[in-house]
Amino acid sequence: MANHLKGEVEVEALGKTLVFRLGINEMLELQSALGLVDKDEEFLASFDNFRNFAIIRKIALFGFKKHQPEMTEAEAGDILTEVGLESMARIRKEALRWALPDQEPPKEGGKPRPSAGPTPS
Repeated sequence: MANHLKGEVEVEALGKTLVFRLGINEMLELQSALGLVDKDEEFLASFDNFRNFAIIRKIALFGFKKHQPEMTEAEAGDILTEVGLESMARIRKEALRWALPDQEPPKEGGKPRPSAGPTPS
């Protein structure tokens, strides 16, 4: 079962329930695999580059690897084919929202605290 507070999202694909996560560790590994170490702006821009299927598949692979360590690039591509690029973009955005929540404004002069994001509906 996916834990939203850890940036995890459930995905139904390949006849099973998979867990997708893009936390800091996964993003650092992905950044390295894409050859974009120390190029944070270019790396973040790659998340919206839907013209490069290799990057999209690599994002899927690293997002699924935490809970499905045996995942291959070919399987990540099969998942993309099954769920579609738009659905995968929504899944990726949801995982990032949960993994890297915005800070809530301070309450009455207090310090800002991280937000857990929206509650599941």
